[in-house]
Amino acid sequence: MANNEAAKSPAPRRPTSEQLRKELARLEKKRGMPTALRVILFLLVVLLIGAVTFFCLLSGYVIYGNSMSPTLEEKDLVLAIPNAKLSSGDLVAFRHDERILIKRVVGTPGDQIEVTDDGHVRLNGSDFYEPYALFSNSGANDMSYPLDIPEHSWFVLGDNRGSSVDSRSSILGLIDDEQMLGKVFIRVWPLTRFQVFDNNFFPQLVDSLLPG
Repeated sequence: MANNEAAKSPAPRRPTSEQLRKELARLEKKRGMPTALRVILFLLVVLLIGAVTFFCLLSGYVIYGNSMSPTLEEKDLVLAIPNAKLSSGDLVAFRHDERILIKRVVGTPGDQIEVTDDGHVRLNGSDFYEPYALFSNSGANDMSYPLDIPEHSWFVLGDNRGSSVDSRSSILGLIDDEQMLGKVFIRVWPLTRFQVFDNNFFPQLVDSLLPG
């Protein structure tokens, strides 16, 4: 009797191709969700580490006074890259007598510079184009010209020539490498005056982190 009943039991039905497709899709989705979450979490961690590293490596400075007007105004907040390569026209932060000042590099090591009584610059025998500068009057200027800038030294000027004590004055004089704190590349505050001063700052940031 038992043999007859077993013989009459229907054979198991094979799943259709559509059922197989749906099951495979379900399993793939089940396996894929944790992977997607891991990828998202990984990217978030990378972004967080990158942001923390970025802002830890940069230095922030608040502007006081009007020696850099109209480029920088009172209470502007700027960021600087330490150890960046410098050239004529760059904004820089440096230390002088326990104060941090921000000026613009005009003369670099090996240059010859002259500053006229009205504040205009001749660099290596040619007029130096400075569309950012205000020339209301000459400002403090007691250096002897032409001045040959030695190695590891920098000649810096404020953009507002009439209100800036800078390398034209023996009070400040030339700035050496040890005084340099970084190259100012961006103003982040106020937001209405947000400005990037150097569009090449990301490669320079990477270069500043490389040894040597």
